[in-house]
Amino acid sequence: MIIKDISKNFGGIKALNSVSLEIKKAKITAIIGPNGSGKTTLFNIISGIVAPDNGNIMFQEKDITKMQDFKIANLGISRTFQDVKLFKNLSVKDHIKISLTKDYESMIKSALKKDKNIDKEIESILKPFNLNEKLNDYVSDLSYGQRKLLDLAVAVSKNHSVLMLDEPVAGVNPKLRELISVILKNLSKKGETIILIEHDINFIMSLADYIYVLNFGSVIAHGPPKKIKNNKKVLEAYLGE
Repeated sequence: MIIKDISKNFGGIKALNSVSLEIKKAKITAIIGPNGSGKTTLFNIISGIVAPDNGNIMFQEKDITKMQDFKIANLGISRTFQDVKLFKNLSVKDHIKISLTKDYESMIKSALKKDKNIDKEIESILKPFNLNEKLNDYVSDLSYGQRKLLDLAVAVSKNHSVLMLDEPVAGVNPKLRELISVILKNLSKKGETIILIEHDINFIMSLADYIYVLNFGSVIAHGPPKKIKNNKKVLEAYLGE
């Protein structure tokens, strides 16, 4: 994926200013920066929720810059959000059934359909997330951490070639954060392309292959974790030093 010169204004406020990134296949790319730096706006533009004022995004040799969000999803970009978006009155198993459904008009029918082969596939998908014991539990009965895991499992189970994760470990305990780190590392080893936003700098430094740092809507630094860790601009903008 090539993101070139993306700009976006909101009521005179420049959220993004000529932002350019290259997302490499089978790598974990992190986007970090202080609150208000433009990270989520960039995610929203990539996934088609918000249209940019300028610039373009190329994915699989297609210009997806102003493509509708569902069409971008169908091309293979699977995303999570800061706020977990799940159906409270559906079970863990139902969510994965729906995510495996290609015909979105029959999603609910798929959730209600009984199929032993699908059940085995769901159990296999959920195993790394430690959610098989919660298979028939409703989302409303899950803890916050379990909801975060299910949200990630849903994104992974969709037919995709890129995973976009918006703060996957925000608000979770250290044990769960370590589990999510292991899951993402294993996905990367299998050839997954992952883009993530995260405020936990230690989590990012131990996980990412490449990092872009945003501040006031502009890329102020980019490179491997070791390079970013010692960058003065990053320390001033992101770490407050």
